[in-house]
Amino acid sequence: MWLNTANGIFLSDTDLLEWSSQPEKTTINWLTPMTKNELTPSQWQAIELNARSNHLSWERVILDLHSGRVFGPLAIWLWDIFALALLLVACSGVWIWLKQR
Repeated sequence: MWLNTANGIFLSDTDLLEWSSQPEKTTINWLTPMTKNELTPSQWQAIELNARSNHLSWERVILDLHSGRVFGPLAIWLWDIFALALLLVACSGVWIWLKQR
């Protein structure tokens, strides 16, 4: 990977750990940014899908499902109410069990 900075051009090793300064006369075909207008709709959709899928792991899906975030902000409150109800049921069960002993 090449990096163009105010202090010069640098080249990295394959692990992106070591950077070496390169002469200013080095010719590099830099990538140029493209606008959305230069792409077809299918190309743009493929790029968006690829960008989203790289950030979304199964762990994130399971965590969001577990916390209720998958279904929006109201679901978070609903999960909290369910949690409080389960705590009440557990506490009342322990209380009844202790009372019968």
